[in-house]
Amino acid sequence: MKLKEEDFYEIANLVDQGMSYTKIAQLYNVGKTNIYNLVRRYKKHGIEAITCKGNWRNFTESFKLEIINRHYMGESITFLAIECNVTLSVM
Repeated sequence: MKLKEEDFYEIANLVDQGMSYTKIAQLYNVGKTNIYNLVRRYKKHGIEAITCKGNWRNFTESFKLEIINRHYMGESITFLAIECNVTLSVM
């Protein structure tokens, strides 16, 4: 199931209320890993990180090189995507 923007607000609210990632994943019929990564982005960057959609960013060459170097140094793509508030598809 593809999540809608209103789902993100509801998920953030459920997380703030203490519901487990497993229960949220079951409620929305998505994988627990998807919920886990969504929540990590929410906790790191706020609600805008999970509700703003679109590939509207233009990344500088230095930003791209920093990401590449960090990945070569052992940081996972998933970790970098969350840290930098970009989707995995951008990575």
